[in-house]
Amino acid sequence: NAMKVVHVDNVSNIKEFPSVIGKIINNVKCKELVDVVNYFQDDNNVYVVTEFINGENLFEYFMHKSYMTEKSVNVVVMQLIKAVEYLHGCGMTHRMLSLENIHVVNKEKHNVDDYLTIKITNYFISSIINKNKIVHDLLLVELFRKKLI
Repeated sequence: NAMKVVHVDNVSNIKEFPSVIGKIINNVKCKELVDVVNYFQDDNNVYVVTEFINGENLFEYFMHKSYMTEKSVNVVVMQLIKAVEYLHGCGMTHRMLSLENIHVVNKEKHNVDDYLTIKITNYFISSIINKNKIVHDLLLVELFRKKLI
């Protein structure tokens, strides 16, 4: 298993956290999304336990590839569309969907890109994190990428 740790000050409504994350654990079931399996909290943090993904994220994967076929890209995009459509059907949005939050789960099984299987991580964050914190963090990431800070 893997764990995401979030400081309680960043949780939008700490009193509703158990209910929200409980609904995600019990109701969000999609093979393109990492399973959330448990949670706990203490005075300082909430801990979300997820399925462990043994593999690189899509950003790392692309760093090792010189190209991908149109069929390969289509396979990945179709899985992304299915997962995002599923999340929207559950009343959720990802808000931080990036290559770093998309993991390749079967690269070792198939050395052919046409059979890539992906899983999206951190989709549950938008349901528990203060929206102002997300905007702040995304701005910091963008500033860092542009080397402005």
